Amino acid sequence: MSVQHKMLHTGGEHPFSCSICKQTLATKGSLTVHMRTHTGEKPFSCDICQKSFSLKSNMERHKLIHREEQFGTLTEHHKGLHKVNQFSCDLCQNVFSSKYQLESHRRIHTGERPYSCSVCQKAFAQKCNLTRHMRIHTGEKPFSCSVCHITFAAKRDLVQHTRTHTGEKPFSCDMCSKAFAYRPVLIRHKRTHTGEKPFSCPVCQKTFSRIEIMKEHYTSKHMTENVSFKCVGCEKSFTTKRSRDRHMKTHMG
Repeated sequence: MSVQHKMLHTGGEHPFSCSICKQTLATKGSLTVHMRTHTGEKPFSCDICQKSFSLKSNMERHKLIHREEQFGTLTEHHKGLHKVNQFSCDLCQNVFSSKYQLESHRRIHTGERPYSCSVCQKAFAQKCNLTRHMRIHTGEKPFSCSVCHITFAAKRDLVQHTRTHTGEKPFSCDMCSKAFAYRPVLIRHKRTHTGEKPFSCPVCQKTFSRIEIMKEHYTSKHMTENVSFKCVGCEKSFTTKRSRDRHMKTHMG
């Protein structure tokens, strides 16, 4: 019987302490879940509508909304038996609980951006994105770390920062189980398994797994060179092979 399992019966020892509120918990897993009450972390996302949850069980329960059930779909079942209003997108069949959510979702399909910045006129599909953008102009940073009091303009930046205090690493590699504090770092790490190199040099087309390495290559190899790519049709010169190839298509009709 594991030590952690025994703690459930003894109710005694709680060796894992929250660095923010000092609450103690019996297991490391419980501490990880507890920390999300401080960070706002929601690492479990519905793969259908992208809604996020702090607990996997809540995400799984939410996904029942999307699944087909005995009464056709669960949505139809709710409509028929529970009289719950449902709003369905006629383009992708995603279902929403309010007309506002449906209208907001439809902008993904239409490209509509009704919310524009009064300072720089940049437009956004969602009002919350405009609110977040406006802080670039105002300098407002309403999200404060409860540990070191550094402030941030976006809540997601605070969530990421808080992990420097908690040590939480919610993003795990499904190939080697190595864990990371940030999703972009996990994505970059997974390329060590897949061999993917999505960043190509605009001059020589050499590919790289990380954009900063590609930029370093470009600076050291090509910035000091007078590289010229000539069109075989009209002798016009270009600084990159890609722009030369694009131009050459104009000669092909």
